[in-house]
Amino acid sequence: DRKMFTTAVSLLNKNVDWVHEKHVGVFYLMAIICIRLVLFLVPVDAHIQWTLLHWVHTLFTFITFHHSKGSPDDNLMGQGKYGYLTWWEQLDNGKQFTWERKILTVAPILLFLLVCHTTEWDHKYLIVNFVGLLLVLIPKLPGMHKSRPFGFNEGYY
Repeated sequence: DRKMFTTAVSLLNKNVDWVHEKHVGVFYLMAIICIRLVLFLVPVDAHIQWTLLHWVHTLFTFITFHHSKGSPDDNLMGQGKYGYLTWWEQLDNGKQFTWERKILTVAPILLFLLVCHTTEWDHKYLIVNFVGLLLVLIPKLPGMHKSRPFGFNEGYY
């Protein structure tokens, strides 16, 4: 059943097709580890390095998942129907609570908890990182699907 759903989705939108591949989770984890290794080179306190990791992840996922709209092959395959949708809204044709959506929702939470643990739950880092967590979790809520609060990010890509 899941294979048929994945195949149907891949025929419709190549923009989100890659998330159904087997090794995406490994790539995602390795990307986070690589960013962390690069941040070891930044001559600041380890707490700041971990917070930077969290914010790099936050900004990247917010921009790519929840701000950018459309699909590279939209005019060929989608006939313009994805131009008003963010990547997250296109994922699984908007179906909520799929396996991929659950993983992509839990990942920032786990990263937030790891960062908070490594920053020893210091309140100033906790608040800054919690704001980042909200920035990527709120757009994932089902009630935010196709919603543009205050007119933010309205219109076609």
